[in-house]
Amino acid sequence: MTGISFTAKAQIIPASLLNHLNYLGFTITGSPSITFSTAAEYQNGKASATLITVGIPVGVAWQVQVRATTLSGPASNTIDITKVILKANLSGAANVPLSTTNVTLATGVISLLSSYTVSVTMQGGAHLLKPSGTYTSTLTFTYTGL
Repeated sequence: MTGISFTAKAQIIPASLLNHLNYLGFTITGSPSITFSTAAEYQNGKASATLITVGIPVGVAWQVQVRATTLSGPASNTIDITKVILKANLSGAANVPLSTTNVTLATGVISLLSSYTVSVTMQGGAHLLKPSGTYTSTLTFTYTGL
């Protein structure tokens, strides 16, 4: 049995130090995990039952990016982080494969949206043929006011 878990944290990058009030309230909650226990799950992939919630300030143009650390497990084994897909529950949002460098997860323009959720799915396939155990990664979400 293989388990995959993520720790999510927030990082704020203000456009200017004088504009810091636009960045109050940016929060990330949720630590999704995925446990593979059947052959079908290993072959087809599986989504986490836990969603990540992203809270953003109201009424500003914004961009949220995400990056991940290496998905590491027992005995220095790793699983390809690009096989983990995030998707925001926003209209027009795309499936975003994780990377160890920042990728844009979502953007908004002068909206009353105050939060949205992000689903996490691990693709199935040969990349999961690793020793059993828990594989972990940290997701860093970066909020930038535009």
